[in-house]
Amino acid sequence: MVNPSELINQKRHEGKTVGIIGSAFTFLATGEQTGGKYALIEAFIPAGVGPPLHHHDNEDETFYILDGAITVTVDDQEIHAQRGDFVQLPKGSVHTFRNVRQQPVRMLILLTPAGLDKFFDKYGLPMEHKSDPPPLATKEHINDILTNAPTYGVHFHLPENSD
Repeated sequence: MVNPSELINQKRHEGKTVGIIGSAFTFLATGEQTGGKYALIEAFIPAGVGPPLHHHDNEDETFYILDGAITVTVDDQEIHAQRGDFVQLPKGSVHTFRNVRQQPVRMLILLTPAGLDKFFDKYGLPMEHKSDPPPLATKEHINDILTNAPTYGVHFHLPENSD
């Protein structure tokens, strides 16, 4: 028998939404709720937006595209994914993705095990609605993210001449 305290039954629009790196992320299930097994996040990615090249020490990352299309670059390979496509990236793979169309992308991100959700929660700026433009981060906030990301097992691969 399943313990009712282990069930997650979150209704639409109940999850906390934060803006980070130009996109909105809504927590559907956090590591705290799943005993660290996984985290599930709905991402809303505006046209032309995506994170810098990076890798994760601890989590496999899986994308399921609900609407729109992205180009995923992993190591030296490019993957074009659109509505209904599924892309799985193993931990340690150097990757990025970008919304390649004019309309926003909506996708699910599954993190296994959980952990990266804490990074999004800590450094994401609160948002009321996921369809609102994500808040702009200050230079200090961006530097804070870049400095502390390794604490969460996230490593950005930035060009040498970036500040």
